[in-house]
Amino acid sequence: LGIPRDQLYYAGDVTPDGRYLLVIGIGSFFPRMVRIDLDSPVYQTTIVPLQNINVAMVDVAFDPFSGVLYGYDMVGKSLITINPTTGAVNNSFTRQPLVQQLGAMFFDSFGNLFGYGSYGSDDQNKFVAIDKVSGKISLLAIGPETTGQDGCSCPYTLGLQKTVQPDTALPCTEVVFSFVISNGSGASRSGISLSDVMPSDLKVKSIVTNPFGGQSVINNNRFDITNMVVPTGIDTIKVLVEVGSNALGLYKNQAILTG
Repeated sequence: LGIPRDQLYYAGDVTPDGRYLLVIGIGSFFPRMVRIDLDSPVYQTTIVPLQNINVAMVDVAFDPFSGVLYGYDMVGKSLITINPTTGAVNNSFTRQPLVQQLGAMFFDSFGNLFGYGSYGSDDQNKFVAIDKVSGKISLLAIGPETTGQDGCSCPYTLGLQKTVQPDTALPCTEVVFSFVISNGSGASRSGISLSDVMPSDLKVKSIVTNPFGGQSVINNNRFDITNMVVPTGIDTIKVLVEVGSNALGLYKNQAILTG
């Protein structure tokens, strides 16, 4: 009840605490945000006028770590942020004239912002990365043609990324694997385990850094860390690995985060 009927509502997201659904209308001379209380038995609504009336967006997304609400303004051709309480709009980001619209905006569990929509043409088939500091939008891939999009992910969880430096190495040298763990679930998590079986030509030497504690076991090309406590935020485990004397070619493997 109470949602203005003179607008179209393409843009919406749920606040990081799960309390409110926010939808933002376009097509009216006075764009408004509607804050819907999901804990209210009647889904009580609050109308928040946007302080900049010359904006129009077709999706928004909350940063899972900072709680900042982001959108892409089709009028000003730039990333914007919106204050969900006051309706204030920050449009001080770099203009992106190649981007027509982003009907899908979403964050991953590491706080990276992505979008899907029009880039370089009116075709709505581009997958892009969005720099939430500068506002720069970069083309990542071309996907299915669409006539309207929405996008979501589940950033409020544990995520794992793995990198190695250097990524090209000679036999009988050492490399460092970084296991970046993100906890966007909103609470510290215990009983978490990380394991990795390296290719047979690699040997695990030591665990250089481990901010999560737990018990560690190294066995030739395998390591296991059990009973870790992972607080909210992002941190990294670093593992020193020796490249064997007979190593040659391209090696791939995948670590496993459980619990």
